[in-house]
Amino acid sequence: MDDTTELLLRLWLAERRDVRRAPVAGNRLAVLAVLALDGPRTPTQLARKTGLSSGGLTPVLDGLVSDGFLERRAHPSDRRSSVVETSVAGRDAVEAATTGLDARVRRALGNLRADERSVVERFMRDFSTEAEAAPAESLP
Repeated sequence: MDDTTELLLRLWLAERRDVRRAPVAGNRLAVLAVLALDGPRTPTQLARKTGLSSGGLTPVLDGLVSDGFLERRAHPSDRRSSVVETSVAGRDAVEAATTGLDARVRRALGNLRADERSVVERFMRDFSTEAEAAPAESLP
């Protein structure tokens, strides 16, 4: 394993530990994160963005609605579909889940010179843009 892969795995594991202590994690957090970043979406759009199957997404959405993290409403132009969006509690849950990561990233970036910080920020933007552009595979 090369150094970059090891670093990415360590970062991923550290974030998973932090998120487990938050009000939402896993697929529930993935759905809330998409909605926090992109705004209201249909279940089909959420399935595509998260890589969840429609069958896997339904209980996640039902649980988030039941727990007060999401709100469902009728689709404005398609009677057969609905739109989901985060509630205030859902936005608070995303913030709680990302607080530890946010603080660590800010601390790390704060220790860099402006030119170094610019390179790291550009890398993070490019990395996330490329990851979002790749097609998500639905899990069975």
